[in-house]
Amino acid sequence: MCDRLSQSDEAFVFKSATPEEHQVLRLLKEVNVINTHVPASSAARVAMRNEIQAMIMSKGLPSFYITINPADVYNPLVNFLAGAARGMEESLS
Repeated sequence: MCDRLSQSDEAFVFKSATPEEHQVLRLLKEVNVINTHVPASSAARVAMRNEIQAMIMSKGLPSFYITINPADVYNPLVNFLAGAARGMEESLS
């Protein structure tokens, strides 16, 4: 079954040929339902992508984009994690 799934096209809906494959597909569907609530999982990303696509369909394309890019060079926590020469106490004072 793994070979058949890996060879199938993403747009193609996989149909189970045997009862065992049907049970495996049902288990995968149940795991994906649980996995959507796990942050940063592939199922959560798919769920967020579907939500964004639904919002675009109902409200139209966004007309204003904002990109938040904090300056990591000056962030004391990032400097500490990167092993910068100065310590946390110097950057907090």
